[in-house]
Amino acid sequence: MDMSAISAALVSLKTAKDIASALLEIRDIDKITSNAIELKECIIKAYDLVIAEQEQLSILQKRIADIEKENERLKDWSVEKNQYTRKSVAMGVFAYMAKDFKGLPQNEYKLCCGCFEKDMKSPLQQNARTNDEPGMP
Repeated sequence: MDMSAISAALVSLKTAKDIASALLEIRDIDKITSNAIELKECIIKAYDLVIAEQEQLSILQKRIADIEKENERLKDWSVEKNQYTRKSVAMGVFAYMAKDFKGLPQNEYKLCCGCFEKDMKSPLQQNARTNDEPGMP
């Protein structure tokens, strides 16, 4: 919460208290009406300030929860990321593969290097191409 908003709300509430106390001592109906209106305005101002701060608090609490969730995801990813290593799977082609894999690279689940380095786990797209396919030199 913003301390200036809290201070402003407290000032409004103190003013409202002072007005309410003064109302008890007043015998003139016009003065009572005038002070009652002033009292109402002070209470409304304090209420508006408290509601605005409550909305800000709610936004900040959601943001904290989102940050904590992302932090947890990154911690989990960090642990999983350490289970992979970058390996050459073909001439000029690299992918991340499980460190403990002991078979032929073509049989292993491979992860895209670009995605992996952006903290995403995405399977490497493997397509066999021949020289007569479009896009091949």
